[in-house]
Amino acid sequence: MLSDLKEYIHSICYIGDILWNRGWAEMNAGNMSIDVTPSVDVSQWDRTSCPIVECAVCHPVCAQHQYLITAAGARCRDLSHFPGKDILLIDVSDSLDRYTVLQGGGKGAQATSELATHLAVHAYLSEGQRTERAVLHTHPTHLIALTLLTSYNIEQTLSQLLVSIHPEILVSLPEGIGLVPYSCPGSDQLASDTVTALKKHRVVVWEKHGCISIGDTIEQAFDLIDVCNKAAEVFFLCKSTGHDVQGLREEDMRNLQKLYKPPD
Repeated sequence: MLSDLKEYIHSICYIGDILWNRGWAEMNAGNMSIDVTPSVDVSQWDRTSCPIVECAVCHPVCAQHQYLITAAGARCRDLSHFPGKDILLIDVSDSLDRYTVLQGGGKGAQATSELATHLAVHAYLSEGQRTERAVLHTHPTHLIALTLLTSYNIEQTLSQLLVSIHPEILVSLPEGIGLVPYSCPGSDQLASDTVTALKKHRVVVWEKHGCISIGDTIEQAFDLIDVCNKAAEVFFLCKSTGHDVQGLREEDMRNLQKLYKPPD
């Protein structure tokens, strides 16, 4: 089974190292998941000693789906050193009241505390038959800082600011960036608000908390957040000089929008 999932596990470890080195994954911050259902066959799996975690799953489409997901308490800096402990393969039950840890973690293993959001996002992606199978949550420093400034804690204002600073955002994310108001981490409210925002955006900033993105791969999900945080970093660098920040002109952005239109 591990050989079937080796490429996915490598990707999670690789991005985990990057998140730690960027300072976006302090302590046990950040979590990742990939829907690997098409890649594994668990019908003959020996579940005799597999941990079972009671967990109400509100999304019927998740039944009998398998996800690679980081474990509760896992540190991104440790993923590449202890993938067998910190990365779990879970199987959601038919009854939607539990999941089985098929691989990883050991006794008492549980998925990340943000499981509600991960499953809600995967359910949305599956129901919409979208190609994205990877979900990434992390704490990009400069994007979080922007949400602590009242002037930029508005979705349209935040998105326009970032787009005006870095033209690559219009190329990679022509639909802009989403923003959801603060909710308790791990809550159903945060999960619901995130899915609503992801219906229009592939990158969503969580006010005063972090950021979540979706992609065909974990690497792609990371790239989208990376380009957004670059724009925020450039903004704060310019502000530190004491001068006003002058981004792209409206004409420049209109010309970019003609070339790069949001996906249907």
